[in-house]
Order: sequence, then C-alpha cells, then structure tokens
Amino acid sequence: MPLQPRIPRPASTSWQRLSDTPLDDFLRRVDLFAKAVRGGEFVGWTLAIAVAAVLVALFSDAFFAWPAAVRIGWNLVAAAGLLTSAVVLGWRMFGRRYHARTVARLAEDGLHRRDSLLINAVEFRSGLETGSETLRASVVQSADSIVATLPASAVTPPSPAVRATLAGLAAVMAFGIALLIAPRLFATVIPRFLDPLGDHPPFTLLTFAPTVKPDPLHRGKPALVTVEITGPERVEEAVLILRPAGETRAPTERLPMFRQSETTFSGQVARVDVDTEFHIETPRGRSGWFEMKVSQTPLIEEARATLTFPAYTGWKPREQRLDDRGVRGLRGTKCLIAVRSNLVLKEGEIQIFSAEGGTTADVVLPLTPDSGDRQLVRGEVSIETNGRFELVVRSESGHESDVLTGPIVALRDRPPLVAITAPAETLIAVEGWTIPVEIQASDDIGVERIRLFRGVNGWSPSAVTLPHETDQAGVALAKTEFDLGALGAKAGDVIEYYASADDRASGRPQSTDTPTSTIQVISEEEYKDFARQQYQLDELSEEFETFRKELERLAEERQKAAKELEELLRKQAAGDALTDADRERMERLEKQMGDFARDAAELARTLQERAEEMPLYDLEQQYTEELKKLAKELSSQSENAERIAELLKHQQDSSSPKLSEELEDAAEQFLKESGPFDAPTQDQMEQLTDDLQTLQKADALNEQVERLQAVTAEQRQLANRLSELAGKTSLMPDEQARADQFAKEQELLAQELESVRKQLEESAREAEEKLPKMAESARQLVESLDQLAISQEQMSAAQQARDQQGDAAHRHAESAARKLESLMEAAGDAQNSEGLQEGLDGPLRLSQQQVRNTLDQMRRSRRPPGLGQRGQKGGRSPGNSEGESEGGSAGGQSRGGNQGRMRPGQSARRGDSNAQVMGPRTQEAVESSDQSATMQADGKGRFVLPGVTGDTPSAESLTPQSRNGEGLSGTNLRGVPVGYRDAAEAYFRRLSEEKDSK
Repeated sequence: MPLQPRIPRPASTSWQRLSDTPLDDFLRRVDLFAKAVRGGEFVGWTLAIAVAAVLVALFSDAFFAWPAAVRIGWNLVAAAGLLTSAVVLGWRMFGRRYHARTVARLAEDGLHRRDSLLINAVEFRSGLETGSETLRASVVQSADSIVATLPASAVTPPSPAVRATLAGLAAVMAFGIALLIAPRLFATVIPRFLDPLGDHPPFTLLTFAPTVKPDPLHRGKPALVTVEITGPERVEEAVLILRPAGETRAPTERLPMFRQSETTFSGQVARVDVDTEFHIETPRGRSGWFEMKVSQTPLIEEARATLTFPAYTGWKPREQRLDDRGVRGLRGTKCLIAVRSNLVLKEGEIQIFSAEGGTTADVVLPLTPDSGDRQLVRGEVSIETNGRFELVVRSESGHESDVLTGPIVALRDRPPLVAITAPAETLIAVEGWTIPVEIQASDDIGVERIRLFRGVNGWSPSAVTLPHETDQAGVALAKTEFDLGALGAKAGDVIEYYASADDRASGRPQSTDTPTSTIQVISEEEYKDFARQQYQLDELSEEFETFRKELERLAEERQKAAKELEELLRKQAAGDALTDADRERMERLEKQMGDFARDAAELARTLQERAEEMPLYDLEQQYTEELKKLAKELSSQSENAERIAELLKHQQDSSSPKLSEELEDAAEQFLKESGPFDAPTQDQMEQLTDDLQTLQKADALNEQVERLQAVTAEQRQLANRLSELAGKTSLMPDEQARADQFAKEQELLAQELESVRKQLEESAREAEEKLPKMAESARQLVESLDQLAISQEQMSAAQQARDQQGDAAHRHAESAARKLESLMEAAGDAQNSEGLQEGLDGPLRLSQQQVRNTLDQMRRSRRPPGLGQRGQKGGRSPGNSEGESEGGSAGGQSRGGNQGRMRPGQSARRGDSNAQVMGPRTQEAVESSDQSATMQADGKGRFVLPGVTGDTPSAESLTPQSRNGEGLSGTNLRGVPVGYRDAAEAYFRRLSEEKDSK
C-alpha cells in the first residue's frame, strides 16, 4: 500500500509509543545485526588483506633483502592501512545513529515486501493520522504480528561476514603454517621490519655455527674463529666482520676467512683486548651477531727460572721454562723466577710446600713488579729440600690468575758411576792375547780421575791413572789394554782388576769402584775345545752349503753373460757390423759383467778369510784348502769379468763397427776359464758335501751313545742314593718324601732312556747306507736295550718307591744300573770309525786316523771345557790332556748334545753368567763381520751370505700339539715334562742368544 501523507494526530488520541512495540525491538535488532555483519565483514577482509600484505612483505624481504628505506615504506603503508581500517570500522560501527524509518525500509528490502507495511506502521506509530483509526490500528497490528517471530538475520544475512571471517582465519592459518614451515625466516625477517634501522641480517638459507678458541679468551691474545656454514648452496668465500661489543655505530673490521673443508672456514684475529661482536659475511648471505667474551683473569704467558748453581760446580747459570714439570737443582742452587702476564700486574707470590704434603705453605715469597715492565713480576727461591711450589699473580683490577704448580727437586751431590764396558766381568783369554779395556765413568758434577787397579794370582793390586776424555753426553771414557804376552801371563794365571773414578766436589771428594773383574788365561788347546762348542759339524755343513748356493747363483749369472758374449763373437766372426741393438746388448752385458765381477770378488775375499781361520778339526785342513782353491779361481773370474766390462764400455764409446781385438781376446779367455764353475769342481763339491753328511751321521750315532753313557752314570748315582731305602718295607713321612723324589727322578731317567733308544734307532737307520758297521753296532745296542727291559726295571723302581717298598725300589734301580753298565762295553764298537769305509776318498782326502781324530774332536766339543776351573788364586793348576775339568764326568756333563753352546765373544754360562771367551777363532769371526760386506758372522762363528740367512729360532709354544713324544732332548730340565724339553730348551737358548745379541 502506498505511503500516505502524514496526518497530525490529535493529542488526545491514545497510541502506544514505538519504542515499546515488537516492531521497534525488531528494527533495533536488525540495525545492530546489520552493523555487526558489516563490521565482521570489514574486519575479516581487512585481516585477510593485512596478513597477506605481511606475508608478502616478509617473503619479499627474504628474497630481495629490502634496504631500510623500503622496509620503512612497508611499515608506513602498514600503519596507514591500520589507521584507515580503524577509522572505517569505527564509522561503520558507531558513525550512524539508529533511525526507525531507515531500518524499516532496510527490513522491507531484506524481506522483499512491497506493501510498505513496516514503513507505514513506523509512520503510524510516529503520529501520522492519515486514514481511519481502524486502518492505522490494523496496519500497526499487522506489522507487530509479522516481526514478532522474525530473526534479525532474516533481513541481513550473515554470509558476507562469515565469508570475510573465514578469509581472515584462512589468512591467519596460512601465516601459522608458514611460521611452522619456516620459523627461521620469520625470526630473521620480522626484527628487520620491527627495527628497520637496526643491523639485522637478511634471511638466508645458510646456517652459521661459529666457535671461538681458545676458551676462555684472554686479553691481548689471538683468537681463532671457526665457522661451519651449511645450506643448499656452496659458499666460496667468507669474511669475518668485527666490532666492539655494544657499540653498534663503531667502525667494523673485515678479516678474510680461509677454507678448511667443504663447509668450514676459519679466521685469525691477531689480538683481542675487549669484548667483541662478530658476524660472518658470504656472497650467499650473512650471519647474525655473535660475541667474544674476553676473560679478565690474568694469564701467565711465560714463567722462566734462572738457576745459579753452587760455585764449586763451575757450571754456568742456566735458564729454563717454569711449568708443571717444576725445577731440579743441586741443594743450595738459587732460582730467580720471572713471570709475565697479559695484563698489568699488581703483585704475585710463590708458596713452597714440604714434600710431606702439608696444606700450609712452609715459605711464602712475594713476587714484585718489574720497574721497567708492568706486566712482569720477579722473585727468588733457594732450592734446599724437596717439595712443591704454587705460584699466582694478581692484576691491577684484583683478579687472580690460575695457580701454576710443580715439584721442587733438591738433588744431592752423588758419587760417580763407573763401569768397565769391555771386556766382560769374567774373561777367558788365550796365552799371548792382547785384551782392550774400556772404562766409562759419569758424575752429576764431573769426573776428576779414573784409575785402574790390577793384580796377578792374588798379589796386591797396583794402580795406574788413565787419561780420559769426555764425550758430548758427559761420560768420561778411558782406554787401555792387557798384553798377556808382555805381562808374561801363562795358562792357569788369573788377572784381577777393577777401576775407580773420583768426582769433582767442594771439600769432600767422592769415589766409586767397579766390581772386580778377572781374566783367566788358558792354553790354545783348551781354547780349541771351547771353540768347537761354538762351531760344530752342522755349522760347518751349513756354511759350506751357503757357499755352494752362492756359487750356483754366480754360475747362473756367468752363464747368462757368456751367452751374450758368444752372440757378439759370432757376429764378429761372420763379419757383420755392430748395430744399435748390439750396442744396447753391450750396455746390458757391461752391467752384467760388472755385477758378476763384484759378487765374485766379494765371495773370493770371504772364502779366503774363512780359509785363513785357525782350524779346529783335522778335516778343516783339507776343507780350507778347497776354499783357497775356490777363492783363487773366483778372483781370476772376477778380474776377467771386470776387464771385459771396461772394454765393453770403451767399445760403446767407440764408433768402430767391429769389436776390438783386445775385447775378443778377453771374451775368449773368459769363456775358456770356467773354474770354479766347471764339472770337476762341482763334482768335488758334491763329494765334499756327501763326506760332511757322512761325518754328521757318524757324529749323530756317537752323540746318542754319549747320551746312553750319561743315563748310565745317572742311573748308577740314583741306585746308590736309593740304597738308603734298602731293607725297608715301610717308610716314615720324611723318608716317603725322599722316596717320591727318587721316583720322579727315576721316571725321568726312564723317559730319557726311551728317547735315547728311539734316537739311536733312527740314527742307525739314517746311517745304514754310508756307515753300515757303525749302524749295525747301534742296532745291536738297541736290541740289547729291548732284551734287557731296562725301562721296565726303572718304572718298577719308581712305582715301588711310591708304594713305600724301599727295598724293592733299590733292587730294581740297582738292576737297571748294572744292565746299563753291561751295555757300555758294546758302546765302544759303535763309536769307532771302522764303518767309514777305510777313510774318505773325496775332496777331504782324510786318512783313517784323521777321521778318528775328527770324531773325537766332535765328541769333546759336546763336553764342557775346563774353562773357569783351571786357574785359582795363587797359581796355576794344570788340566788333563782332554781339556776336561778335574773330577768332571764326560757323560753326566755332556747330555744334550749342543746344549750350552756359546757364540764367539758371548758370555759363557758355566760357573759365571758374565764370562766371555776371547781367542783367535772368535776374534777372526768378529773382524770378518766388520771387514766384509758380503759375509757376516751370525754369532756362531759361521758365515752367512747376503740374502742367505741362517736358521733363526722361532717362538716356541708349549702346547699339547708341540709335545715331542719320540725325539727327546738329552737335556735334563728338572720340572719340565720330558715331552716338552726340546721346545723348552730351544726357548731358553733363544732367550740367551737374544739377550747376548743386545
């Protein structure tokens, strides 16, 4: 219905006021809801736009690193936008007052009504009196009834506000997700916008992890800044930017950093005096600011101690570094201490604590500042007793340094040390020998005098002062010699001597004497018996085999060179000119000839030296003749080869197409003279090897017979000792203890006898072809051992002794001893030389008597010589013709074959662990090792060629697998099971040799 003109209502008409009606309440709700929708919509979109703008600003700065002006512009735009939004929102919410007619029109538009009912109702309520009363009342009532149940949202839908709110929330969520995804980006960029004029680094994908060393960092000291830069991009260079801490506008210092690895750079700051901030700058981005904290604790940069020693030492003052190693000095030494710090010092102190470890200092000494250097303090300490010191310094600011502590060692003036370094404490020397004596002495102050005291056969010693010199290590060296010929010393004489050293000290000189050393003089025959122990037939065979191998190697070299020479001579005979290939061949041939000449000369010299050694066995006389012959032929071969090498060199330098006549003659002579590589010489060497092996087999048989003699002697001794149990069928506890010991010894002897039987049988089998008679005698001994059942007697004796049957034990032991003694009559047949086929018809050309002598010499070499027992104080005591000690048993002493061997010049181990033997054979071996580069003595008087090593003892393992059940050593190592004695003996022998070699 069209809106009617307003008709003034009479004042007397009673109408309900608009503010009290449902229509007015509805319109007010519609007005408030519309404002809320408009405000929510504005806020939502404004929030979405603002968040988007913030993200754009942040990400754009992360990518483009905006300068401060752009960031300020962004901030101004953001501030203006926020202000405008606030004004607009305020205007929308509070800028217009409530007007019923306007809201009614809005409501009708929202409700899509075209009858203007709500507007007319508002008008009628406002006093419009157009139309009839009934009509007005009807319109008003209809409007109230219509709006009574309508919500405000029916007029203004909330969807715009909802959409805007969702957009705002979506923007906030996007912001949150971005913050979770890239928190470092927001943490880096946001401070740049909040403080656009501040020094905040732009965002970078690089990560900087710096470390500063040392830690703590002391003032005035350099600092090393190391940074690990990681990220998706490789960094090629880095720069260290520094500024004083807290001074943002202070000038910065730029220092280049150097690459240490793919991701690590380091830069050195020469000196840091104050707290400093730094950051790392790279082409791909820079880091934030980090801080270097400078410690205010004074640092002891250097502490020096100047030691002034007592005047009597004559030593110059010595300066040393003072650290935790402390100071050492003679008692009475003055120690001037100087300590430098990195800060200006006010004072310092050093506390001295006693060696007992008390907590209270015995002495506290001040350290005063130096007048010319404010960073230096000084003080003086006297070294009197052992203890420790604690040193601190204090800076002007009152800060105290770390404690420097160390020991104080007060040394007393010690007596000198003196030793006779050569020869050994106990020396056995041959008549007429010259013995060099070397004495070493040392002292903490200095050696004043060295004297040698000597006496002969118990006479009072006489003293002689020796000149000495001091080496760089402060050791005084004195040398002299004993000329036994000039002294008139004969076999049996004993020379006793010792050395004395005096030191240099004030008021109270000190001296020290060495232990008394002895030189026992022996005859040449006694020396030979000893030397044979060192150099037995197996060493001789091994030595000869070494020579053979070297000759074979030289023969191969000669054969190769001879082929080349023959080829050159054929071309010469055919009249062909020399080609470049021929000259290359001559160059190779020259080297071959030179090498051959050198090796042949060295081997010839070695063979000649060996041939000139004093012979120990009769067979060596013929052996050395063969060596001399070989040496002579090798020398001739060496001279020819050397001459050809020189001529080949001249031929290469010559432009002549033909070989020189001189070279042809030398080549033909070289090819013609084939000794010692010819067949007759090789046959002689084969025969010599065969003869040596034959002698070894004979010696092996003799050795086992000697072992049987040793077992016989010990069985007799044991049977005699068991006689104390004869007639007893029960034993007292102490008697049973002795019986158990007898039983153990009897079992060991039984095992030893079984070992001898097996070894004798095996040696006979190996010697059967070459020595049929000796092998047959040995087999007869084995058969007799089996028939007499001596081992069963021995085991029965042991068992009866353990069962307290003393009388039975004695009977069985006595029976075993008698049976063994009966066999000794047959043992002599096995040791004769009749089985050697009436002498050896080979290079050795030994007569039957020489064979017997050789076997006898080898037999005696297994016995201990009479060394160390011949001379007694007061005079000479002649020995027997065999070189055995008085009362010695050849059988009981010689068990073990080669046991007890000593190297030439090494310590003898019978009677004196420090005994040394000196004589022609040992001396020659030593000199040979010094003079010849080709051969060296291997410690047994045997020569070893370069590249050909002797038998090196390997480590022994005493395991069940290493038990030797058959071939048992003749050594009677008490307490070691018999099956393991071979390995145990080898072990102790190796230890002895290793010790002596050191």
